[in-house]
Amino acid sequence: MPDDDRNLPRIRELLTAQFALMASVLAGAVTPTAADPEYRRTHIELRLRLTGLTPPRACFCPWDSIGAWPHAYAAGTVDADEVLDELLRPYGDLLDPTEPPPWTLVYYQRGGNREDLPFDDFEASLTDDEFAVLDKSLTRELAARGMNVNGHIWSCGGGGRPEPKVHMFSIEEGAPSRRVLLRVFYVTGPGRRIALLRGHNKGRDDSKNGEAAAAKDACKMRADFEAQVAEPATREAALSAVR
Repeated sequence: MPDDDRNLPRIRELLTAQFALMASVLAGAVTPTAADPEYRRTHIELRLRLTGLTPPRACFCPWDSIGAWPHAYAAGTVDADEVLDELLRPYGDLLDPTEPPPWTLVYYQRGGNREDLPFDDFEASLTDDEFAVLDKSLTRELAARGMNVNGHIWSCGGGGRPEPKVHMFSIEEGAPSRRVLLRVFYVTGPGRRIALLRGHNKGRDDSKNGEAAAAKDACKMRADFEAQVAEPATREAALSAVR
């Protein structure tokens, strides 16, 4: 087997990991400081493998550390999706031609307590019909498409660069008389993870402030999740409660 053929599976894996990590930082789910060690490890191996191809390829991400990103990227002054698409576009031929690897959905653990899972509590509060719609939407849409699902981004305020924010996945299905309206608040994490923070049943609470209050609560969870991921002693556990 040619060397390039043996090299490509690992290059695809590294490209996907680097892409997911950068998406997490640009989305505000992980701080550059917390992400930098993993970024450096991935960057070194990816650069070696890309330059070993015939002909050699430049590295997907030209910076040795996340801290060396151009200021506009780190400050979040450009659209994150556009930045990532621009970086990844030259490597499309190296990626698997089938659909990209799905995201792994994990439960956010409040305070690092594996028994305290707000999103699991939300799932338990749903009717059978509502849960069926939620389960299908999470599996077929969110896990497959990541941040490209229908929804909205809520700012968490408080300043900072990149600006803290949470993603909201909007789920709407069924006839008007039996409409299922659900909201899923989430953030992305290292290793192509999506952390499910909490949910909101808009079909039961369609008040003006209900969704905003849920987003505000999700922002607190986001800060807790980011702190767990940033700490080496709790990082693995924070990403391990797979749905």
